Amino acid sequence: MKKTKFTSEKLNVRENPYKKNTFWKKIGMIGVDSGSIWIGDPVYFIGDTKEIAKSWEEFLPKIGRGDILHKEFSHLNGVRGLGVYSRTAYGDGEYPVLAKIDSKTGRTLQIQINFVD
Repeated sequence: MKKTKFTSEKLNVRENPYKKNTFWKKIGMIGVDSGSIWIGDPVYFIGDTKEIAKSWEEFLPKIGRGDILHKEFSHLNGVRGLGVYSRTAYGDGEYPVLAKIDSKTGRTLQIQINFVD
């Protein structure tokens, strides 16, 4: 049987020009009291621009009251990318946030949140 070699072209993944000049750094902790996190642009949670819900009680039905493990949300106009919701592995607590940093520019290339050691 012939083995298939997967390349970035076959997987539709863009090559990372910063791959060799990076390092991981702990940039902080995230506190969780709902057993879940939200990843999205903070501009959508300031003032009256809240597109998903104006309260936790209004948000709960959209995540199945905790039954949904992860979900992507779209803007009110249907455009994807409003944010991503995810349950944590074991519920509430404090979790480390790591950033992959470009050693030349100092820019963040990737974020990782570890819910388990």
